[in-house]
Amino acid sequence: MLNRLLIGWIVYAGIMGFALGGSFVSAYLMPPPQHQTDADSDENASEQKSKEKTDEALARHTWWLTAFTGGLVLVTGALCIATIGLYITGEKQIEVALKKPPMQPISVHERPSLSSCQ
Repeated sequence: MLNRLLIGWIVYAGIMGFALGGSFVSAYLMPPPQHQTDADSDENASEQKSKEKTDEALARHTWWLTAFTGGLVLVTGALCIATIGLYITGEKQIEVALKKPPMQPISVHERPSLSSCQ
């Protein structure tokens, strides 16, 4: 048992060390940012405007996604409350059913006839 636990921790430490080390190495291997010149600024202005439009569309989409998720949270909470209420009501019905004496079978003469209902 101890060997399995030790092997598990060694594997976990190896995976986490690889992930942590890889993130540090990848941060140092990225090229430094390039500075822009004046000739590139005109071309970048139109690119900047299109990027702003794209960012606005993305922000609008994200807002609607957030609103939808919030609605799901509210509806899920309401369903949780309703389920708890149904559970409590079911428990009460079981208690009432257990307190009631068992029903006696009804004889043929005590049953109501269908002709009397009309």
